[in-house]
Amino acid sequence: VLSRLLLQRRLNRWQWLSILSVFCGLALTGLDAKSLGPEVFAGSIMIAAGTILHAVCHTLSELISVRGFRIPAYLNSSLQGLTGCTIVGTWQLTFTASHWQRIAGPVEEAGSSWPFCISLLAALALSNFVHAGSFFHLLMKVGVVSTGVAKALQGVLVFVLSHPLY
Repeated sequence: VLSRLLLQRRLNRWQWLSILSVFCGLALTGLDAKSLGPEVFAGSIMIAAGTILHAVCHTLSELISVRGFRIPAYLNSSLQGLTGCTIVGTWQLTFTASHWQRIAGPVEEAGSSWPFCISLLAALALSNFVHAGSFFHLLMKVGVVSTGVAKALQGVLVFVLSHPLY
């Protein structure tokens, strides 16, 4: 919808059906959550807000990557990644410094080591880098609507697999 409003993109029937199915899925989740209690309903509202913000991010990324100055995908993802690392890194450093025992205690109790924890964080950072690069490459090739539908399908797959795996 934002692609239509902000980018004046013409959407075909399949894209509109995909958008409608994602919207209906979110609406059904919200309605069901309302009957489960106020905390679950509040969580569903947060998910809806996050979905809207995520859609805005996709649309604005296409706007600056494909139209206007046409910032290359690798530069766009790098700048967004560095901005995110700066913001999250600042938060982590300030939180970690004031709550060190809440982190160090469970690591030691689990019998883990700091090199192992750092290697896990490095692997997570590398996978996020590949994920971001893939996202922006996909955004450049197929556009925000198809990328958004692929992300929605990814979200559905995560929800479906998380139940049996966890």
